[in-house]
Amino acid sequence: EVIRSEARRLGLDAPDSFWIASAEQLARVLNGMGPDWFPAWLRAKLIENQGRFAAAVAIHDWCFYISLGIVDEFHAANWQFLRNCRRTVRKTIPVYRWSKRAQMMIDADLLYGAVCAGGWPGYMAGAYKAEGV
Repeated sequence: EVIRSEARRLGLDAPDSFWIASAEQLARVLNGMGPDWFPAWLRAKLIENQGRFAAAVAIHDWCFYISLGIVDEFHAANWQFLRNCRRTVRKTIPVYRWSKRAQMMIDADLLYGAVCAGGWPGYMAGAYKAEGV
């Protein structure tokens, strides 16, 4: 519930199913930053360095979980992730901290590039789960 509260506070965009899912459903789906095949220590390091984006990551994980395997939805989920990361920066880092804000915007862009480049297998894994494959 902490993640959902943070997402609401920041005004992040998410599918309706994210907001109404049970806490148990979310806990089963959310794996932290990075794909399932990343070792736990690496995901922990990513969260340590990019934890500010935890709510955006959670929404992105949920979108991949409910995926239907449609290419356009994959790209839409990734664009939503980028928008949510940028919104997080705008809501959490004051304008007068322009250097930090600029660095976090660059980090958001880099994370977006990573999910676009390497996220398709995780997205399709959600589709396969939905189909029972």
